[in-house]
Amino acid sequence: MISKSIRVLMGGCVVILTIVCLVACGKISENKEIVMNLENLHSGDAKFLGEDKVVTSVGGEMCVYEEDGAPFLNTGIKSNWLNVLDDGHIVIYSNEENQTGIVQFDDEYQVKENQILLNTSTLNIDPSIIRIDDSWYFTVTEIVGNVNNADEKSENGMYTVKLYKSDNLKDCEYVTDIVSAKTNIEDTDLVMIGNRMGLVYENEILDKKDSSIEIILSQNDNLYTWDKKIELLKADCDHEPAVFKTLDKDEYVLYYSSDEENPGESYMGGNMYCAVYDKNFNLLKETKIESSLKNGILLYDVKEKDGSFYFLSAREYLTDCDLVVEEISE
Repeated sequence: MISKSIRVLMGGCVVILTIVCLVACGKISENKEIVMNLENLHSGDAKFLGEDKVVTSVGGEMCVYEEDGAPFLNTGIKSNWLNVLDDGHIVIYSNEENQTGIVQFDDEYQVKENQILLNTSTLNIDPSIIRIDDSWYFTVTEIVGNVNNADEKSENGMYTVKLYKSDNLKDCEYVTDIVSAKTNIEDTDLVMIGNRMGLVYENEILDKKDSSIEIILSQNDNLYTWDKKIELLKADCDHEPAVFKTLDKDEYVLYYSSDEENPGESYMGGNMYCAVYDKNFNLLKETKIESSLKNGILLYDVKEKDGSFYFLSAREYLTDCDLVVEEISE
């Protein structure tokens, strides 16, 4: 392993992190420890929240847990899909009632404010949010027609990733459609690449089948015009993107799960991987992250703290659906 200092752009702010490059030697040798295992939680989306908490959707409501698994807070807010702004105090969510909202937490991680930004007639999934200067930008994926179509004889719904802007986290304005297709566009994540906004997402023809991971960039700082998509991983198995970060001005890293070693098993055969790209998004290195979970991993989030990496995932998502945090250190 090679330890290096890198600059990571988070929500419009640059912070310095010490990151261990997981793919430097082509293999990973670490100590592994399960620090949270909430068995049969059957939660939905999940992300790290702040230094030591996890936010997830359980039974269609937003809940917060301590990183060791102790219950911390049931907000009572209806949510099915969520994402966290990197300052650790803002969560964007959407739910099956076609609402998209913003939750602001105070320093004690109690709900400070909950604001519904969108009420629509269509389902919106997989929200993502980023801050640029004094404004927040967020996306939701609108679905018109069939949702998560798994039947090759049926027509898929139209998935459209819509970009919005808010200056106060109370009101918002529509900016543009970023990408639209009759394929399942899922697991979106807004990132900054220099002065350009990027959207990383999974693109699959049929649910739980082979899927690609793609990125699409705005043209310079013009958020109304977007370039052609770039394929980060080919659709040769079921890929699930978790985290995309800037390593430095010339390299990027993608953490994801995939059924690469167990073709056709989707989430139930998934393992964790890390891929590094150059400034032109050419793949440089790809490495499996060895986990004590062995397989059946659906990766949600990754963070680094005190020289260790923490991986937040669902284990055996379609059956047991345990929510797990695993610490991996050198």
